[in-house]
Amino acid sequence: VDRALNDALRGELGARWSRDDGPQAGAGPASAAVRARLAAQLPRHPAWSSWVETEQDTRDLDRHMAALGGEYRFSARGRLYTRHELGASPAGPWDLNASTRQAASVLGVDADLAREAHVFSEYRLDDALAGREAQAAVGLRDAWPLDHGVRVGTSFERVEPLRGDAGPSTAVTGSLDFAGDAAWRGSARVELRSSRASDQFLESMGAAFRLDSCWTGLTRYLLTLGDAGRVSPDDRQRLQLAFAYRTGAAWDALGRWDFAYERHASAGGPSRRVIANAIGLNAAGRTRGWESTLGWAGKLTRTVDGAISAGGAQWLRGRVTRDFGRAWDAGISASVLTGRRIAQRQYGLGAEVGRQLGGGAWLSLGYNRFGYTDDLLTGEEWTREGGYLRLRVKVDELLLRPGTGAQP
Repeated sequence: VDRALNDALRGELGARWSRDDGPQAGAGPASAAVRARLAAQLPRHPAWSSWVETEQDTRDLDRHMAALGGEYRFSARGRLYTRHELGASPAGPWDLNASTRQAASVLGVDADLAREAHVFSEYRLDDALAGREAQAAVGLRDAWPLDHGVRVGTSFERVEPLRGDAGPSTAVTGSLDFAGDAAWRGSARVELRSSRASDQFLESMGAAFRLDSCWTGLTRYLLTLGDAGRVSPDDRQRLQLAFAYRTGAAWDALGRWDFAYERHASAGGPSRRVIANAIGLNAAGRTRGWESTLGWAGKLTRTVDGAISAGGAQWLRGRVTRDFGRAWDAGISASVLTGRRIAQRQYGLGAEVGRQLGGGAWLSLGYNRFGYTDDLLTGEEWTREGGYLRLRVKVDELLLRPGTGAQP
């Protein structure tokens, strides 16, 4: 929640929940933290601004973070900025660690050189009080609009350690966007990142095709190639094909096919391959203040890890929501997840309350009495037990027009 307090001050309150489920995760509890931020903008000196931020875990009082920073805009296109953070966790910004005390500092400058060109340079300190690690980073991002709706973009980043044992790393990206045809649009992006520890390659492509006034075809492809220490390849591929049916009347529908392939290898050990196919159908409709959502998805998996094993699952869900005036709604959701056999099933049941934020955005607070997890089938839908926040945004051609916004 972000709110202007007066002409000079702006306050922000937030909450964050996180948990590490990886194989190397520690035994610490999940983090349920509250966050507060106060920003100051001097009316007589609009080029200067500063802020202070704090975050406290509600389950473990020893897990907390404090930070302060500021910036100076020396021109309409450039700024100097700094940030110092106490209590930073080595696991990244999503984890508050009670057993580790660190400090991290950033001092940098960035500027827009031209309409599409952007450059930055940063000096980074990790655990600055002990001087254990320091980095200097420089980067450049540029783009060139071409004829017929084509846009080409590139970026470069170089990180050079000044202290510590890690070697330098370099990242180069290239992108291509096409929006010159009223019937279809597409984009492609390639990124290569290389360091002493590992090399990584990422490729993504996507396109949308308007078949007629009601039907749209969608496709996306992702490829990730990794090589940790050049001895442990880690490859991932994902292909998604989908269709959308939108009439503007009572019901809309979305269907998809999702193919995923993963290969993990370790030095001196057998590789592990996972192949998964998922199919999903979803329909949503509104009538007289009621909104209903129905969905089904199924998947088949095949794992090769010395031996061959197969698995599968099906997911059936529904949600009913009722509007209360123009700003509020409330709803309940129910679902069931089964294995390859119907007898292997798990149930989910939850309720939520939502409020319109304006501009086509809707924020809902919900709680699942019981639930489960299956990221391939459920996607962005929150099915785990416990509380959650759900943000919905309706995006259409009116969203970017001045003085207008998408209506829910």
